[in-house]
Amino acid sequence: MWWRKWRSAAARSSTITAAAPAGSMQTPLSTKLAECCSSAARPELAEQLQQHYKDVGSWKSRDQLPVVYHPDYNITLLGLEKLHPFDSCKFQKVAAGLQEHQVISSLKQLVQPTAVTQRTLQDVHTAEYLQELWTSSTKAAQVTELAPLAVLPASLVQRQVLKPMQTHVGGTILAAALAVVHGWAVNLGGGMHHAYWQDGSGWCPYDDITLAIRRLRKASNGAIQRVMVIDLDVHQGNGVQLDKLHFHDSDLFIVDMYNAYTFPMDTEAKAAINVKVGTQGQQQALASACHLHIGVKCYQSNRLMFPCML
Repeated sequence: MWWRKWRSAAARSSTITAAAPAGSMQTPLSTKLAECCSSAARPELAEQLQQHYKDVGSWKSRDQLPVVYHPDYNITLLGLEKLHPFDSCKFQKVAAGLQEHQVISSLKQLVQPTAVTQRTLQDVHTAEYLQELWTSSTKAAQVTELAPLAVLPASLVQRQVLKPMQTHVGGTILAAALAVVHGWAVNLGGGMHHAYWQDGSGWCPYDDITLAIRRLRKASNGAIQRVMVIDLDVHQGNGVQLDKLHFHDSDLFIVDMYNAYTFPMDTEAKAAINVKVGTQGQQQALASACHLHIGVKCYQSNRLMFPCML
């Protein structure tokens, strides 16, 4: 999950390199990101926001980057997780890659989140759904689309699957606040865009994106209100879209680039998409890009903050 504040020179960020070669005088990536996004940073909100995020992890220290990660993101369950096409341990590979490319020298430079509580999740999800998910291995198997979970004890599924997912949620919520203060932030996990207020699917039990947006709006006392979500996953982000409709969120602008001929093919949720970026045909892609440019320009003056899922 990539969070950042929009600015007029955002296009320059596409030229940033991943790491400087040994012996090079090239500016480190972290420094370039800070410089690129400095005009979007809201450091004056740091103290105010920090008071509302103590339950989701430690606040960024001076020596850390606004990059959020916890080893608990990586889900293992007796090898059963390998039966699912989603790589549930890819997050540690990303963290290792940051070290390999000298973006960070140690994992201590990353901000660690904590798992959110059921009470926090209820800001979006119904108590009935959360209770069923927590107590029924069958429901967890349905939501994660990992059938073997259905025969495992609920306590094991809670510890090895749901609790780590709740840590992902904490990371997204925390990264959103750090993005406002520093102009940019990254959560190496999260992006569970198929979950919505009363259900989940596609390996997504909780809508961390909507939870993060709602927390940020409340914590900032309205300083952050209009939000853009740019979804670059191949699948339609129907969960976030259904929650936009459910909460009547007219201040949420959604750009979704997905394959319309694969899961989840949610016709109801499509009504929440402001810009659909199709994957077939150069003409359609060009038209969608024009719509995106117009949308960004319209929202730019409101110091827009948005997530982008990869």
